[in-house]
Amino acid sequence: KPFESLKGLKKAIVHVYNSPSVLQRDVVFNKGKDEIKQIAVDGVKLVKELSKEFDGEVILEYSPESFTGTELDYALEVCEAVMDEWGASKDKKVIINLPSTVEMATPNVYADQIEWMCKHLEISRAAYYKWLHREVPDDELENIKLAELIKEYDERFNHILGYRRMTSWINHFNHTKYSKNRVHRIMKKLGIHSAIRKKKKKYTNVKADETAENILKRDFYATAPNQKWATDVTEFKVPGETKKLYLSAIIDLYDRYPVSYVVSARNDNRLVFKTFDRAIVPNPSAKPIFHSDRGFQYTSKMFKKKLEEQEMKQSMSRVGHCIDNGPTEGFWGIIKSEMYQMYEITDESSLRQAIKDYLHFYSEERPQDRYHCKTPLEVRQEALESDMPVEYPIPENKRIEKYKEKWCA
Repeated sequence: KPFESLKGLKKAIVHVYNSPSVLQRDVVFNKGKDEIKQIAVDGVKLVKELSKEFDGEVILEYSPESFTGTELDYALEVCEAVMDEWGASKDKKVIINLPSTVEMATPNVYADQIEWMCKHLEISRAAYYKWLHREVPDDELENIKLAELIKEYDERFNHILGYRRMTSWINHFNHTKYSKNRVHRIMKKLGIHSAIRKKKKKYTNVKADETAENILKRDFYATAPNQKWATDVTEFKVPGETKKLYLSAIIDLYDRYPVSYVVSARNDNRLVFKTFDRAIVPNPSAKPIFHSDRGFQYTSKMFKKKLEEQEMKQSMSRVGHCIDNGPTEGFWGIIKSEMYQMYEITDESSLRQAIKDYLHFYSEERPQDRYHCKTPLEVRQEALESDMPVEYPIPENKRIEKYKEKWCA
């Protein structure tokens, strides 16, 4: 795959590295010196073989990773084996990178190690220091600048950004045009990645008073605000206690804006009814399709009456088909994967405040790619002030389409 990505280039540096350090040999790989050296040589053989199909020039770079933890004579032996396999010469040069992966000594000791390697690899000190103090190319300077932005945004947003949103947000707030591949590459170099979601699902059978057909039928696309609303209730465990808090929210499927929400210590009818009433206050004439799962609050006769009074059409997910209410399920996943990364939550009070702060952040400060890097509130305000709201098609997701083909009725 690395070579597939090089198509069309005239020149490329291919980096091969493995760790010959004492610790890695004995603890991680449990291999002897000859076996570790062979790993490096085999890597170079593979590059040689693949480079035959590459039209441009390939320059080999090799790194004895964790160089500072490797015996100098053995590091030299591995580097020489790599150069011999590559056929290094004046016309076919090799870049030897000697990284201080783990700082195991003072800078002067590291400098002595570099000098020793230069001497035995027949590289003059002057040549090394000439390279060290070379004029840094513009692309490298730009990468350094981008790396600093990535570290800044990762810290600012408490590790919630993957490479796609990292790219969007940096470009949006800094008026730049970095590519996703470039950001992804640098994030991997820095060891930065987004927080991983962990979901737990429990299903319980409840006898419903009133049920409705699945009118929405997984058509989550809306062309204007207040056409389709989706709702659900989720729970949060209070740290150090057996108590839970429940969040009920209604989101508009046009802009994914939380029209209303309520936090309560009890998951009851009052929680859902209060959420609905709060949604109606700023939207008194709204008559959307109102979609939910088959929770006991939504199947109650009293809630059905509320919908009828507002002239809303009720839609419900089928039993055991949580994806029928996919937008709210996704909304809960976003909250739970990001909120705990962004805020310190130690008790009920801090949990309540975190939910409030995160929903403000989500609505007003969190740009989304689908909406051309606008926040849900910005999209909503623009649409409500326009006679012809901008349409934002849902991007095709091949994984979901494949799932539908296999499992959907």
